Amino acid sequence: KYEEAREAAERAKNLALSQKQQMLDSISDIEDNLATAEKYSDGTDNRVAKTRGLLDEAKSNIQDGKIKEGYNKLETARKESQEIVAASIKAYAAKKKEEAKNKVNDTDTALQAFPKEKIEKDPQAKSSFQTAEENISAAKEALKSANELYDQEKYQDSIKQSEEAIRLSDIVVEQKDSLLAMLSKAPANTRSAEIGNEDASDQTKDDLKD
Repeated sequence: KYEEAREAAERAKNLALSQKQQMLDSISDIEDNLATAEKYSDGTDNRVAKTRGLLDEAKSNIQDGKIKEGYNKLETARKESQEIVAASIKAYAAKKKEEAKNKVNDTDTALQAFPKEKIEKDPQAKSSFQTAEENISAAKEALKSANELYDQEKYQDSIKQSEEAIRLSDIVVEQKDSLLAMLSKAPANTRSAEIGNEDASDQTKDDLKD
């Protein structure tokens, strides 16, 4: 009987150790969620630190053999981390979508301010302008996709499309500056007014009057 009891105790001990390790091994998804939430919220979401503290308590409880207490805290931290990361990604997607919309609209407005008649007279300028128009059209399509994906709650994909719209708009800004230099016979590295300024279109027109 003593031997049986000893073996039973040994099995229980091994089972407890196995459960402890399994639980500790299962926390990676929680840590990943918190890291992602911290990234998208730019470290401004106080819930991340709170949940991370709860996770540390859970790990400490599990290490001390308080399996049930540690498990309950672990599951609470897991649920909270899922809610936090979902909210942070959605908020970031909305922010990025708005940034892309403003960038595309401002860039398009500035591009359309160029005098078409002057561009038509210069084959090289005409070709450059057409390329810029193609890129701004692609940026608009990316922005449209970002909006549609956001409405479908595909926030990660929406973020990628917003970033693509911004990237294409930045290319158009560079093309616009080169085109401005070309038409005004200025050095190629001359920069026009920043797209984000309210007077960007007027500045373009004024520069081309010279």
